[in-house]
Amino acid sequence: MRRFLLFTVMIVAALAAYHYFFNTKQVSATRRLSIFIDDHIDAVFGPLPLSQKGRIDPPSFKHDILHLQQDIEDLKKTAAPKERLAVTTAVKLCRLLLTATIVREQHIARLNDTRSKNNLSELDRWPVQRAEERLRYFEEAIASSWKREAATFRAQLNKNYEQLREAER
Repeated sequence: MRRFLLFTVMIVAALAAYHYFFNTKQVSATRRLSIFIDDHIDAVFGPLPLSQKGRIDPPSFKHDILHLQQDIEDLKKTAAPKERLAVTTAVKLCRLLLTATIVREQHIARLNDTRSKNNLSELDRWPVQRAEERLRYFEEAIASSWKREAATFRAQLNKNYEQLREAER
């Protein structure tokens, strides 16, 4: 009898442990978008890494954003009427993030292109110093251009993200 009772308690404990550790609900697509925004907002809208020498590789968030956008589009088709506002706002957020990521990649490509050119001129009195000044000038212009673009995207993202939070509540 004791063995049967011990066996039953072990089975119940194993089932409880399985349920607790392995049978968790999957996080919704809008919640994954919120987590993505919270984790990667500074990497997407942060300043360009001018201190890094050589070629700069842009962060690859496009695939993750496209995957999230597709999941949210699928969720939009089956969403209840009271959830549609949140899902529609999430789609807007994905499009905004994707556009911002593409614009950041374009700025990084411009920066890489500027760095790859030879700015030396034989007409300069000190060609090396002048070339460095020209490079610094173009890099700062590209960085300030991205800073303006990022501020615009960030304002739109904050507005839409607040709408998503309100719609989820």
